[in-house]
Amino acid sequence: MGSLAETGPPKTLSAGGEAGESMELLRARASGSTLLEAVVATAIIALALAIAYPSVSEGIDAARLQGAADQSRLFLLDAQQLADRHRQAVLLRIDPSSSRIVSISEDGRWERVLELPRALRVVAPAKVLEAIMYPGGPLPQLHLALASSRGARSGFRVDPFRGTLEEWGDGN
Repeated sequence: MGSLAETGPPKTLSAGGEAGESMELLRARASGSTLLEAVVATAIIALALAIAYPSVSEGIDAARLQGAADQSRLFLLDAQQLADRHRQAVLLRIDPSSSRIVSISEDGRWERVLELPRALRVVAPAKVLEAIMYPGGPLPQLHLALASSRGARSGFRVDPFRGTLEEWGDGN
């Protein structure tokens, strides 16, 4: 047998490890995650996002469509208020090719423009529509229909006899 100086310190065995490994090293090895676990977690998250994306995207499109229909309705009411307030006729112009609604005062001193988001388009009226709004008069009879790139539709009709705006959409 050799002396202690020749063989070095005695080796200790720990549970489940090789000679010389300490318990701290084993705990550190057991607490880490493997590449396989990271890949599985990433795949689960990607699957959840893939399942949720279509409905979230559709919800955003529906909100954008409804918001544009609301803006158009308010724009029409604002044009009628301006006609009443300034006591002059207002020209309302709906241009489906540019997805713009314009109101212009009779004397040309002011002009208001509503540009719809690019993802939406005006489907009714099919051609440029011009209507005149008179001070104290009823709203002009018109039908405005908007469509999203996914085909959902929303809009409103004006009933000049009752003076109401009737909202409609895919659900109505």
